[in-house]
Amino acid sequence: MKSSTGNRLVGSLAWMSLASIGAKVAALVTQVAVGFYLTSTEVGIAALASAIFAIVSPMGEQGVQKLLIVNRGLDHDISPAVRRIAFAIQLATAVVFVVIAGFLIEYDRRDEAIVLLLHLPVLFSLASVGMARARLQITGAFRKIANAMAYGALSKAVFMIALLLAGASFYAFPISLLLSKLLEFALLRHGAAGAASSDVRKPETLDSGTYRRIRKATLWIALGTFSAAMVNNADYLALGMIANVTIMGQYFFGYQSVTAVSTIVAAGFGTVMLPAFTIDDHDQRLALLGASLNSVLLIASPLFIAAALLMPWLFSMVWGTKWVEASWVAALMLLALTTRMFGPLLRSFLEAQQRWRMQAFLSLGDGAMMFGVSVVAALLFAESGHATLWFALMVALYRWTYGFILIVLTVTRLKAVASAQIPAFVVFGISTLGGAGMTAWIIGSSATTIVPAIAFVAGYALLVLVQPTMRQWYLNLFTKLQR
Repeated sequence: MKSSTGNRLVGSLAWMSLASIGAKVAALVTQVAVGFYLTSTEVGIAALASAIFAIVSPMGEQGVQKLLIVNRGLDHDISPAVRRIAFAIQLATAVVFVVIAGFLIEYDRRDEAIVLLLHLPVLFSLASVGMARARLQITGAFRKIANAMAYGALSKAVFMIALLLAGASFYAFPISLLLSKLLEFALLRHGAAGAASSDVRKPETLDSGTYRRIRKATLWIALGTFSAAMVNNADYLALGMIANVTIMGQYFFGYQSVTAVSTIVAAGFGTVMLPAFTIDDHDQRLALLGASLNSVLLIASPLFIAAALLMPWLFSMVWGTKWVEASWVAALMLLALTTRMFGPLLRSFLEAQQRWRMQAFLSLGDGAMMFGVSVVAALLFAESGHATLWFALMVALYRWTYGFILIVLTVTRLKAVASAQIPAFVVFGISTLGGAGMTAWIIGSSATTIVPAIAFVAGYALLVLVQPTMRQWYLNLFTKLQR
């Protein structure tokens, strides 16, 4: 049984990884086009509107998806009730959108207001996408989910580039998002048709107790989703409201170079790990969490650090000196990305146990602290030289630190999980310090060379060779990949 579950999990991760690769390629192409066709001011306008949209949309596709998955054991289909609740929340959100747009116009932010209002159709598409994706997750049809995600990301890139070529400027952001979501929904709905027909549960009228429980869970999920949005967008919001949009554009462009990839990877983790963590055996769940953290430390981490050292060189090769400060932002965020990946794993760990309140409070605390750090950083550095760099440094330090805090707050039997990962944490710490030192030299000297990345890869390989536990871990991984 364990072997079968493990094989299904590996297969699911493989399909989601393929989808992530497709999304990365699409995001890369889009980023190149945006860098050529838009100025930092235009990017800043789109960034502020996008941040407000993400924060004010509390019950999007992820929230609906999670609610359906964790209640899959019920005797009847709760999707009609979830659809009604989500629609009511979205109507209230639409009113908030209009009010915020009015304030933006009042404060001479007309462009941001228009871009925000163009997100309204996207808002009402999110719940449908989440419900269709949940049906496929429940039946284990990860290949169909991966295909829909990949085609959605690819179509967004195509629509975005076409709109930029047509001169749509910052309006291309919400329009391309809407069109890609509609396509993704169509693909998910088509893939879920077979799953829906095999579901013998009927959408019966729920008793009052079940309905109250679902409604209560919805509120906690909405609060958690809002908090997660604050974590991911509070820096954009603070910088966009306090600093000028040009600084915001440089920061957003650099950060998006990272988050365009990390968001897809995080979604892939959540899509696969949430069903995997729903097993009844808590010891097995803890072991699965430990193995997942170990993989992030030893597979994702060296890739992220090497990529950080390449950012200034890559930006210079593609865009010249147009996005210099954005390249520094990308490098700093990549250094902090490993511990940020702890977040989706730990959220799935909590959500699989339906610990919605714990998840919501953790996310709310993270969002509040992220917003506080961002406001302080914006107030301190908005008028200084290299404001974008100093702001990014404070945000990166916070994100790196909070990943470890989250492990301590989330895992009750921390020793059982952490003890087996000590060698991985040691290697991760040494490699991160080395990467940070090299990044500081690159920024301080304004260097654009691939030498630091090559030196890091060589040093990391040497570190693994002299550490027996890590050497054996990589050898075992290589053996598995050859099978």
